Amino acid sequence: MKTEKGVYGYRNYFKRNRMIWIGIMALAIGFLMVIRFTTQNRTLNILSIISAVLIAIPLANLATPLAAVWKYRTPDRSFLEKMKPYEEKAIVLYDLILTTTTSVLPMDAIVVHPAGIYGYNLNPKADIKSSEQELNRALESMRLDPNMHIISDWKTFEKRLESLKPISQYEDDGSMEYTVETLKKLSM
Repeated sequence: MKTEKGVYGYRNYFKRNRMIWIGIMALAIGFLMVIRFTTQNRTLNILSIISAVLIAIPLANLATPLAAVWKYRTPDRSFLEKMKPYEEKAIVLYDLILTTTTSVLPMDAIVVHPAGIYGYNLNPKADIKSSEQELNRALESMRLDPNMHIISDWKTFEKRLESLKPISQYEDDGSMEYTVETLKKLSM
């Protein structure tokens, strides 16, 4: 079953899916190496080595993002239950992993609201200020308001969400859906 970006459980799905594809490619490389060492046909030997190298390139492209997010898991169901009341006030995206030139930002939740975008970050090593600036520049380059705020403390994040007015009190100009799609594209 495919889990879309922004849906609870996406991080675990992403890792499981990548592991399956990496396993298939590793088996293919192993099979090609067995052919290479068990056959005397020179042409087949050369083709098996070339094929193995050509498979290794997409394998590396699959493995690199997996290595970056390996330690970050989908949060417990209790986190989802804590976030449910806020889904009435704003659009909530779960399990996105945003990357900047300096940081990997595992966002357990990103709340998209007309008043701003608020992300709950788990990575204590992330440079929040420069990551915020970089993400806001990316949003601005896509013709969106640069109003992304990254919060690493749950209590501060929760207080901010409680202070938001319901989304129904704002006029819908279509920018929120565009913001949601943009954040999904920025995520791994």
